[in-house]
Amino acid sequence: MNLQFNNFIPLKLVNAIIYSQSAQVELDNITMSSSDLTMILTIYTNKDISSSELAEKMGCTKSYVSQVVTRLEHQGYIYRKQLPERKRFFALYLTKKGYEMAQAFSEYVANNNAIVLNKTLEFCSKEEFETFIKVGDIIGQTMLDHMFNIYEK
Repeated sequence: MNLQFNNFIPLKLVNAIIYSQSAQVELDNITMSSSDLTMILTIYTNKDISSSELAEKMGCTKSYVSQVVTRLEHQGYIYRKQLPERKRFFALYLTKKGYEMAQAFSEYVANNNAIVLNKTLEFCSKEEFETFIKVGDIIGQTMLDHMFNIYEK
């Protein structure tokens, strides 16, 4: 059985997984820290996001986000743009290089998820697998809620 799908694991959960690990991610000979990649993916999935909103979504301090944003800006992955309707608001956007990195990682996740799905379906039914995914979503959301509660304290 060979199923096709795009978002086997929610991107939010992928962000939580890679953010919680201090691993390096390597794509097409580009090595990037998991926190940098998480930031790029968060910008990729959130239109017109500010540094403050990014800090809130990632569960880290504004000062940390500012440091990483500056580094990613210097590396050519993101840029800031002032929105005309909000003079003191700078939104973060991906450059072509940043967009390509986000796309490459999204494809990497989708490809690996396809392999995992097909291998798993060799050992269980589609219904059993769907139940497993529902439970995984609940666990993932609980983990995210817990992570954000820790950072809010």
